Amino acid sequence: ETASESSAPPLAEELLNFFVDQKLNSCFAATLFTCYALLRPDVVMELAWRNGLNDFAMPFMIQTMREMSSKLDGLVAKERAAEEAAVAEKKMAEEALASGYSADYGQADPNSMVVYGGGMGGGGMGMGGGMGMGGGMGMGGGGYGGYGGY
Repeated sequence: ETASESSAPPLAEELLNFFVDQKLNSCFAATLFTCYALLRPDVVMELAWRNGLNDFAMPFMIQTMREMSSKLDGLVAKERAAEEAAVAEKKMAEEALASGYSADYGQADPNSMVVYGGGMGGGGMGMGGGMGMGGGMGMGGGGYGGYGGY
């Protein structure tokens, strides 16, 4: 109990080794029970295997496997829920796009033109280089034959 209350894994392992060295098998088993949270399963398994104490260590190992299995099941369920939520969100986005609804702007006009970027020749508002008056006029320039953003 003192080792358990100390919350010090090295102390619990040292006590476990002492009981193994002294051939106090029932104390070994009692330490596994009282210091369960402090003992590493690999240490317990190795001590039990090397000293023929598998029968004494088996309840500890069964509980450890049960705990690990429960944690793994929880992680799998959490991951599955996240994947399902992502699929549902993607499906809703696709349905919204197909129906013309935009989550950002409400109901979108299905006849409106979707514009990505600012045009080919630089400039602003789709007309680019000076509203077709050559490349000058201080409005961007460039483009094909003075058309700029066409």
